[in-house]
Amino acid sequence: MVLAGSPVSAGKQTTLEIKAMLGGAYNADTGLMNDSLRASGLLPVKEPYTELGYRFTTGDQLVADESVFAVEGENAIVDWVIVEIRARRSGTPVIYSRSVLIQADGDIVDVDGVSNITVPLAGFDHYISLRHRNHLAVMTARALNLKNGYDFTTMPVYGKDGAKVIGDVQALWPGNANFNGNVSYMGAKNDHEAVGTVVGMENPNNVVAGYSGADTNMDGVVKYTGIMNDRDFILANLNGVPTFVRYEQMPKVK
Repeated sequence: MVLAGSPVSAGKQTTLEIKAMLGGAYNADTGLMNDSLRASGLLPVKEPYTELGYRFTTGDQLVADESVFAVEGENAIVDWVIVEIRARRSGTPVIYSRSVLIQADGDIVDVDGVSNITVPLAGFDHYISLRHRNHLAVMTARALNLKNGYDFTTMPVYGKDGAKVIGDVQALWPGNANFNGNVSYMGAKNDHEAVGTVVGMENPNNVVAGYSGADTNMDGVVKYTGIMNDRDFILANLNGVPTFVRYEQMPKVK
C-alpha cells in the first residue's frame, strides 16, 4: 500500500548502484570479502531480518533461489543486507526499505544475485543507509540523487567515525552481535556475552558452526577462545578498550 502524498509509487522506478564492505568479512590482501558462509552452505534462502524484528516498509520477506549461492569468486554472495531510503532533509524517516544481497566485491544486488536493485522512487535527493545483522549501520553523509548511486567504500558517510577504515577502504563496523546499534564489551546486552551464550560458557573452548550474529568475523563459526575468536575481534573494534562503546552513527528515526 502507498500512502497519499508518499514519494513511493509503483509508477516510479530508479535503479541503484551501491557498493559497500562488511568489516567482519573484508580481507585487505585480496580487496574482497570472504564468502565463508556461502561456501559452508550456511546462508539462508530467506532474508534473516524479519526474524530479527526489523520491519520492512514493504512487509515482504524476500526469498532467493539456492542456485544464487553457487556462484564463486568476486561475485559470490557474502550475506543479506538491508537498504533503506531516507527522507531528504534530515535522513529520517525511512520511506522505503528492502532486503538485498552483497557480493564479495561489495556490489549490492537483487535476490537473483546479479542485477542492480530498483526502488519505487524517482531520483530526487534522498539519503541511503545500509544495515547488516552484526555490523553497525552506515548512511550517506548527504542527500543525493538516487540515480547517481553510492560507493560506501570511498565516499563520505554520516556522523563521526561512522565507518571503519581498513587501508584505503571504508567498511561497516563489525562486532554488533546483538543487532542493537552499538558494539560493547561490558554492561547490559554487550556483544562479547552474546558470543559466550552461543558457545556455552560451561565450556568456553567450544566452537559452534552456523549462521549467527555472534560470528562477528563471518568465518562460519562462533569462537570464544583460540585463534580468530569472535570475543577478541569485538574488543579489537573497540580499540582494545573494554569500557568503550561504539555507537551507530545514524539519525534517530522520528
